[in-house]
Amino acid sequence: MFSIEDEFDHTLITVVDNENQREDVQIIMDDHAVFLRQYDEKNNTYEVIELSPAMFNELLLSMKNKAGIYVTKHRPKKGLYHE
Repeated sequence: MFSIEDEFDHTLITVVDNENQREDVQIIMDDHAVFLRQYDEKNNTYEVIELSPAMFNELLLSMKNKAGIYVTKHRPKKGLYHE
């Protein structure tokens, strides 16, 4: 299950572990950065990873490809692709 919330200056996506084995993962996106965070109950804090929007798009694109090395380029109106 996941939810998407549009706020004034960012979008918040929350992905829930349907089997309740792991903490929720949140993606917080704005025009300048993408943050992935997951609550760490043991340390009572969030673990956070910051990515640029381009890095996040490459991460999503990578899930659709086989093992290898890919160079990505951005095409206006068509988005990210690899050669």
